[in-house]
Amino acid sequence: MRTPWILLACLALTPLAAGCGSLSADVCDLACDCTNCNDRQYDECIVEADAAEETASIYGCDVEYEDFSVCVIEEYRCTAGIFGPDPGDLLACVSDANDLAECRDRGSRL
Repeated sequence: MRTPWILLACLALTPLAAGCGSLSADVCDLACDCTNCNDRQYDECIVEADAAEETASIYGCDVEYEDFSVCVIEEYRCTAGIFGPDPGDLLACVSDANDLAECRDRGSRL
C-alpha cells in the first residue's frame, strides 16, 4: 500500500512550481520513481504541488517555497520505497519548511 507514502511525499513537497521542467514535476518525478506510482498518482502529486506553490505565492512566500522545494530535491532520498529525508539527516529541510510556514502565518494575519 504505497499510496499514502506517495501522498505524504507530495504534501511534503507541496512547495513546487507547475508543469513540465518545474520544481513540482522534479519533486513528483523523484517521489514517483521511488514509490512506483501510477499516472493518476503522479497527476495528483502535480496538482497538490501546484496548489501549494500557488498558496505560497498568494502569501508572498515565493522565495521560501522555492528554497524548500530545492532542498527537497537535493536532500530527500528513496529508502525502501519511501521518499523522504535521508535517514542520516532526518532534519533535512526542516528549517526551510519552518521558514515557509512562518511566512504563510505572517501573510495570513489581518
